[in-house]
Amino acid sequence: MSILIYWNERNPYSAVHRVYRSTSPLDTGALPAPIATTPFGQTFYSDGDVAPDTLYYYLVEAVFGGYGGYFTSQISVQNTDPDAGGGGDAPEVGDYWADEGGWYGGLFTDQDGTERHLVIADVSSESSYSPYSNAGVSGEGPSAYDGASNTQTMPGGFGTMRGDLDGYQGSEGFSDWYIPAEQELAFLADSFQPDSLLGGPFATGGSQAFSPVPYKSSTEVSATHFSCIDFSSSGGFLAAEDKSSPNINYRQRAIRTVAASSGGDQPGGGGDIPLQMG
Repeated sequence: MSILIYWNERNPYSAVHRVYRSTSPLDTGALPAPIATTPFGQTFYSDGDVAPDTLYYYLVEAVFGGYGGYFTSQISVQNTDPDAGGGGDAPEVGDYWADEGGWYGGLFTDQDGTERHLVIADVSSESSYSPYSNAGVSGEGPSAYDGASNTQTMPGGFGTMRGDLDGYQGSEGFSDWYIPAEQELAFLADSFQPDSLLGGPFATGGSQAFSPVPYKSSTEVSATHFSCIDFSSSGGFLAAEDKSSPNINYRQRAIRTVAASSGGDQPGGGGDIPLQMG
């Protein structure tokens, strides 16, 4: 059971972030000790030390050169009991969801609060060393949350990320696979890093395991770079990759979305909580 929070930072490579949590509203003038300090470039944090049916308040502080005082807006989230209520069709995280053609990645919450299930494609959908596009073109993948819309704006054709994905469309009976956005990948990295507690096919060396390398998202950072999330055992941090000259070791893997009303309760509890850096 965990709560994943994420935030926007104008310059994610120049600050570490302190994460604060309380069961009552937080006062920036009298803060408790931070529960975590994220490394340079990481704009998300998974809080695994949470109790069911408990209301938590979160605040994040950006620290530049040892100086803090730059805070996000405060949010609150009720961590619900995954065993309470009506059950549903979604399997446990990491199990195969036969009706949806892939492996269940968990219940993802968009920036507007909309919930949807993420389904991970078979490992055969993975590819590497394919460029995002030609450098210098901006506006191709503007969303950090919606990989489906980003993928539609990406250039296709042989030898591109979109072209590699097109070769997988139709697999398992579905043609709506897409390259995940930055925050979708960050959400998956929380559960599917090779050193996670998941066993079975996603355990280290398993038939569906993610490699301990950065995975490419469909979110562009600038006209020349797009973002990646590192799945290494010490990773989970945000990286940037050149659009036209990709690293041969970086990989991509397709996912698809199922509306929450079509699935069930979140197997892991918690959720994605967006914060805005003020």
